[in-house]
This record gives sequence, C-alpha cells and structure tokens, in this order.
Amino acid sequence: MEEKMKKKVNIFSNLYKITNEIRKIVEDELVANNFIVTDEFDENADFNIVIGGDGTFIKAVHDSNFSEIPFIGINTGHLGFYNDVHHNEVAETIQKIKNNNYFIHNLRYIDCKVSTDDDIYEFNSLNELVLKAKYTSVLHFNLYVDDVMLESFAGDGVMFSTPSGSTAYNLSAGGAIMYQSIDAFQITPLAPIRSALHRSLDKSLIVPKDTKIKLITRKREDTQFALGIDGLHQEIESINYIDIQLSKNTIQKVVFDKNWFWKNIKEKFI
Repeated sequence: MEEKMKKKVNIFSNLYKITNEIRKIVEDELVANNFIVTDEFDENADFNIVIGGDGTFIKAVHDSNFSEIPFIGINTGHLGFYNDVHHNEVAETIQKIKNNNYFIHNLRYIDCKVSTDDDIYEFNSLNELVLKAKYTSVLHFNLYVDDVMLESFAGDGVMFSTPSGSTAYNLSAGGAIMYQSIDAFQITPLAPIRSALHRSLDKSLIVPKDTKIKLITRKREDTQFALGIDGLHQEIESINYIDIQLSKNTIQKVVFDKNWFWKNIKEKFI
C-alpha cells in the first residue's frame, strides 16, 4: 500500500558524461526521498525530469508526444529557458517537489497542418515552425490572418514562434522576446523582399492566441517547402496550403523561482 503512494518520475537526458553523472545524483536523491524512478516512459508518472540543455528538453517533449505530465528541467551548464534548475541545486529542488513548493506554467505549442495534392501532414512545435523554399529560390505565398489576406509574401521564408521559443531562432531573426506563459504567438519574416513589386512585412507581428493563419502557394514552382519543426528538417512537395495556429493544448513546466525568466534575460542578453 505504501508503494502505491510513492510518486513516479520519468527521466530524460542526453548522452554527455556530465549529464550521466548528474543523472545518477538525481536518481539517488529521488529514491532517498521515496520517489520511484521509472525504467521507461510511464504515462501515469507524476513528473518528467529532463537533464541537459534546452535542446534535450525540446526532444523530451517530442519523444513523449507532448506529454501532459509536468516537466522539470535540470541544466548541466548555464541556465536555460526550459532547463532552469542548476545541477548544483538537485537536492534542494527535489525537496521542493516533495513538499509541493512550486508552481506551473502552461506553455502552448503550435499546431501545423500541411495539405498537399496527395496527403495531409500534421506537426507540433514547442519553439518554432520555420518555412523556407526547398532550394535557394525566393519563396512566394499569400498569408491570411483570420481569413483576411494580409500580404503576398516574397523572401527567404517565415517563422512562427511560441512565447517560450521567442528567445531562440526568433530572436536572432529580429523577433521580439515574449514572456513564456503569454497566450499569443509571433510571425517573423525571414529576409523579406520590399520593392515596387513586393510589399512584404519586414517586422515581426504578435497575434492573439485564437488567430488562425493560412499560407496559400501562388505558383506550382512555389509548392516545395522545407519545414523546420523545432530544428527537425522536413521536405514536402506539392503543397496547396498550410494552416497554423496556437494549440489549445499545453505542456506543463514546473517553475520554482517566480523571477527565473527575468534572471535568465539579464544573464543571457544584458
């Protein structure tokens, strides 16, 4: 009976030596505090602990199929925007988990549906979705926002980022930083062409959570896209249109320090 009362923990980690060392410390500390560490992913676990960097966190979210189990990120290097617990704070952090001394940020991700001549493909992204031409040619498409055609885009491509992904590729591309739990997402153009022929937006645009985006290809030669889904490369041909919106579902991220975001901003960017 006592065994059933123990909380279960799934652990995700990368293959670096320092990560394996920290994982052993985490596992020993969990067991010492009456947690059960699962041998493989358990859908009924109480927590997902991710040890590594932000890339490891994103991979864990994808590998767990965007699990609804709360995620805790332990960083093996500098503080990250997902893995925000320092590896020297393992014992203290597990005590906070044990005593329910934390709060939850619900992070929305992006839903994307790609319709082609032959099939429909669906993707989810926690950080960003990047659309570019399959080759080095200029990409052309009509961009609709809630059934209003906003622009006939020409340029290298376009990025759609979540608030939690706004400090990654989006920021490097000139987008804005957004607080992680805000219910909105961002459209950031990539090298847009502005000329007498093309009037593409050249600044990022933040849109409300229920906004529906549709990209419609304009020519047959513009139907071959390369998609980046959280850094994972996909190539799709014969695209007719792409639907993008912020998912109604979320992942849960455990937060221990209410000021962690601002501390991260100061440490990394100021």
